[in-house]
Amino acid sequence: MPPRAEYTNPLTRPLQRVGAWLRQHPELADGVIFLAEQLATPAGDLHAGEKIARAVLPPNWWRLTAAERQQAMSLVGSSAVCLIWVRRADIVRRLLATEDKAARDTALLAARAQILDDVDAILKQAYDPKLGAPIAAAREAVAAERAGMHHAAQALCGSIVSDVLAKHYGTPNFADARRRLEQQSLTMGSVRFWRRASVQSALLAAIAQTWVEPRPEGFNRHLTAHGVDSAQFTPAHALEALLLVGAILREVHEIYAPAGGGAPRPLGAP
Repeated sequence: MPPRAEYTNPLTRPLQRVGAWLRQHPELADGVIFLAEQLATPAGDLHAGEKIARAVLPPNWWRLTAAERQQAMSLVGSSAVCLIWVRRADIVRRLLATEDKAARDTALLAARAQILDDVDAILKQAYDPKLGAPIAAAREAVAAERAGMHHAAQALCGSIVSDVLAKHYGTPNFADARRRLEQQSLTMGSVRFWRRASVQSALLAAIAQTWVEPRPEGFNRHLTAHGVDSAQFTPAHALEALLLVGAILREVHEIYAPAGGGAPRPLGAP
């Protein structure tokens, strides 16, 4: 009597162990599928690890070292600074070298011209017709910042955040928007959606409640829309707002492009 196939195939037992592990951790199943998909396709000149990293990470991180990528992930998860899509690698490195918000603000201002060029460039990649109005507004905000009109640029970015949440995320109520974005954390999401989760994390920080402790740092939509406080309206916050708006619009375009339309769904949604 020939031996059963499950005892002769060397992959049987490892696959059984993987299956048992996934039954215990079903929230990670999509990430495993995503990694398998990446490993199953030709990598060209890239080794498997780098191919997966490029599938997960934003293009402006591709030139970073593995250690710098880890630092960037930590900064994204602990601050309101959006590092996704827009900033070129050398600017990301400068920000990673800073120790606090004041130093980050200084680094942002030192790279102002490059940042504005980068935002302009990323907006050209967000061309879905459904995004026409906010993209036009974002280009006007960049032009205002180039002209030194920081208040105008930041105020327009606040309106763009409101527009995107209402018309493209389907959450005109900010309490609903916060709940929706909070439901999907970076730690629970599939690796497939890491970049989107990071953008949404920065978006959540920008609509944080302003009457709770600790008070939010950096660009805040509510404080921008309902006052002209010099602590909120700063040249550095205007740049933060532009970077966030550029990243949001580019990511929403990415969501619309493969889906063929419809409202963007929160991280990990089917």
